Amino acid sequence: MEGVDVSFQTWGNECSPEILPLLVVQKGLSLLKEGEKEIEASSLSEERKKTLLRRLYGVMTTPLSALYLNFDAYFPNGSKEEKEEAKQEFIVKADLSGETKAREAFPLDKYLHWVESEDYLIRPIYKNGSTISGERSESEI
Repeated sequence: MEGVDVSFQTWGNECSPEILPLLVVQKGLSLLKEGEKEIEASSLSEERKKTLLRRLYGVMTTPLSALYLNFDAYFPNGSKEEKEEAKQEFIVKADLSGETKAREAFPLDKYLHWVESEDYLIRPIYKNGSTISGERSESEI
């Protein structure tokens, strides 16, 4: 079956760490990376491989987005360099998928700017099943 072309324009609805635990994200990425290797090693035509990989990268942007969005909650001792690596992997896969939009309507650059802004950084962070925030007291959440 050849399938149909699809567009991936929404990444990570309901992707907070409370709803989407790190192990789920890692498992999803692992399965997608296995699929990537299978496609690359297959006897399909190069054109077909390119189409399938583009689709796969579009799907892969969801867990990569969640990993980047929730990096501080998933990896409280993670370094800035590791967070930047997660961001770059997300950007590369989004680019390979041909996507230019995130979260329904954000152009990718504005999406990344929002994620790095104070408006985003003061959101509640979920850690070990409880809500914490570095900017607001617990009573304000």
